[in-house]
Amino acid sequence: GDAPKEAAACAIDECTETCDHCADRGGGSVCKAANQTCTDPPGDRTEYRNWYCECKAPQEGRGDAAAAVCELDECKTGGQAVCAAEGQKCNDPNKAPSSVPNDWTCTCAGGFNTSARAMAAVCEEDECADPRTAAVCEDADQTCVDTNYTTPGSWECRCGGNATGRAPGAVAECTVDECNATCTGCADSGSGNVCAAAGQTCYEPNAAVESREDWWCVCPRTGGMQARMAGVVPTCPAQNECRDATEKGAAVEGTHVPRYSAKGCLCDNNWKLSETYCMAHGLTCAGAGFDEPCPTGCCNPDGDAGGDWCMLAAHPYNSGKTGCGGSDDAWGYCVPLGVMPADGGVA
Repeated sequence: GDAPKEAAACAIDECTETCDHCADRGGGSVCKAANQTCTDPPGDRTEYRNWYCECKAPQEGRGDAAAAVCELDECKTGGQAVCAAEGQKCNDPNKAPSSVPNDWTCTCAGGFNTSARAMAAVCEEDECADPRTAAVCEDADQTCVDTNYTTPGSWECRCGGNATGRAPGAVAECTVDECNATCTGCADSGSGNVCAAAGQTCYEPNAAVESREDWWCVCPRTGGMQARMAGVVPTCPAQNECRDATEKGAAVEGTHVPRYSAKGCLCDNNWKLSETYCMAHGLTCAGAGFDEPCPTGCCNPDGDAGGDWCMLAAHPYNSGKTGCGGSDDAWGYCVPLGVMPADGGVA
């Protein structure tokens, strides 16, 4: 530079000149030797040692008055787009340009720790492997099962042994159907279902785990009859040989199962509607309870939409019980076979 009648402000491009404070100190440019770009800010050419070397794209890095230490982040050159498309995080563990190419990884989000190199990860994790999750089920003697390794929160507790039941993310309510399970005290203790072997139907009135050995064998209809006894195979009665069962035990010829109304009243086991009654009430009656006495206690001869019903028995059990007698309480809708009143039913 030059200036009239005053000292000149000498400017120098330290990237192109050779001097003791330039990029080239006489042995060649340090930036060029590193395959980097040298820049001397044009507004500061009078200031020395403000030049810098800068890495060429896609590498990144800058070195002030010296060669730069370059980095190559492969996430920025394409990996991030692959990971982000699956909602995953990209990471390049070694950004040195000389590192093994394609060493970037995608890592699953949402609590999963699964990752994959140079591609999107398949996010899988067994949440039951976490002791805190497994303990929820195991403390209740249940098993923790992760039903979908790719979906967080998909674990559930399952009942063990002969019990069935499962609940997502919580302790399950377990039941034991002793008609279908194989266990000590069940209808099938290991040698086949005793009810089925006798041509009868097994009935489980209460499948709660704590309610055991309460299953029944129920006879097929024989002239309209049914019989059952807890935990044993009954001898099925013939038609019109019913009587009230008085104790639990082996069912014998002529045993009849008492039936009850929704109000807990004992049903008559040998009733039928008259033709006069049906005509007077505009009913179309047919079948058991009209053509013949209702043999099981509960029938529906008039096609009542409420289902099976019964005439109430003139029995001491019904005496004094509200809704179990009198002209206004002569009948009631039946509860399912095996459902007993709160007082346990007729003795």
